Amino acid sequence: ARLDDGKLDVCAFPFENKMVSVQQVMQLLMGQHVERGKARYFKTTGVKIESAPPVPVQLDGDEWGTTPLELRVCPGVLDVLSPLANGEK
Repeated sequence: ARLDDGKLDVCAFPFENKMVSVQQVMQLLMGQHVERGKARYFKTTGVKIESAPPVPVQLDGDEWGTTPLELRVCPGVLDVLSPLANGEK
């Protein structure tokens, strides 16, 4: 994932049952969600999340409302500071 590519990195998990959801979260936390799980990973400039019934949404730990939710990239709007990676200058 790059901070400056103008894309959202999206990782989506299909819902099967609560036990599988717990396993998927554990795989995500261990960085094994793509190769071991059923996660779909893609890059996009926007995404719409819908559910029936509507469910609560949290973004960065803050309550944000309920689904449906539409997110899109707005290039150049936010300044981000991050450590240098791989010797970048």
